Amino acid sequence: ASSGSPIDVWLPRLNRFLLERTAGEKYATLFVCAITPQGELEFANAGHSRPFLLRRGLRLEVLEQDGFPVGLLDMASYPLERIQLEEGDTLVLFSDGVEEARKGTAFFGRERIAAAILAHSCGTLKELHDGLRATLTEFLGGAEPHDDATLLLVRYCGEGNLPAA
Repeated sequence: ASSGSPIDVWLPRLNRFLLERTAGEKYATLFVCAITPQGELEFANAGHSRPFLLRRGLRLEVLEQDGFPVGLLDMASYPLERIQLEEGDTLVLFSDGVEEARKGTAFFGRERIAAAILAHSCGTLKELHDGLRATLTEFLGGAEPHDDATLLLVRYCGEGNLPAA
């Protein structure tokens, strides 16, 4: 990615690189994206949890695209998708450890993630992040997650604007 090559060039290279070194025994999931100053979001998903897109009007969408993890299959392809972001749109990315966090036999799941996003959607990014974390912590009832539980939120503030802290 640091070469400046487009996503659809370097992602297949990464797949081959990992496959050649691990023979498919180790792989990684990832969601990659780039956002232009004009708000065009270009993305590919390599087996990662499908992100949510919170539109400024409090409408929640799922970036449905999915693909094979990198390093797993030689024939894997990673098609790019593009969507237009509007000022105030928020991309909510999370690891499978959030989606698959469990208490007993119940999983936190996508429905709880979506509900938590909507419940905390009117605040700053920090308030949304903290609200998601608090909802997950409450669900787990103090138990440690079984896997990493990583959240990343990205808000598009419009061309030429920087996000407020």
